Amino acid sequence: LPWLFAAGLAGALLIGASGAIAALGDTLFPVDSLAEGIANDFAAASHLFVQLRVFHPIIAVVVGAYTVALGWFAAQQRPGRATWLAAVALTALFAAQFVVGLVNLVLLAPVAMQLIHLLLADLVWIAMVISATVALAAERQPVLQMSRIEA
Repeated sequence: LPWLFAAGLAGALLIGASGAIAALGDTLFPVDSLAEGIANDFAAASHLFVQLRVFHPIIAVVVGAYTVALGWFAAQQRPGRATWLAAVALTALFAAQFVVGLVNLVLLAPVAMQLIHLLLADLVWIAMVISATVALAAERQPVLQMSRIEA
């Protein structure tokens, strides 16, 4: 379980780095429409920051799904109220972050939406750390409990 959480936290760092590049590309090279922005993402003549921003949502969905699944896996392996609440928080924050990311994209990344997206990213990171902490601090529960048959 520790290595699974370490992988999730490393993935979150990768999301943060790709998000910073995407935000910088959105800020330095604004567009007038979503279609223009998507076309620029795949244009060979576009700046590297613009071309790289296409990877952020892909990385975010993959790592986010992994993290949510890991939260629920931890809640099964280390059952308790704290691990269950951490899994719920991870799921809710990831869903909110996904929706805000889509809105940010559709609205062409205004600064206010970028800040809300960044705030949620910080909350997701905090939820991941708390989830790892409570899961790793809890005692491991045996999956199968065998009863002893006495003769």
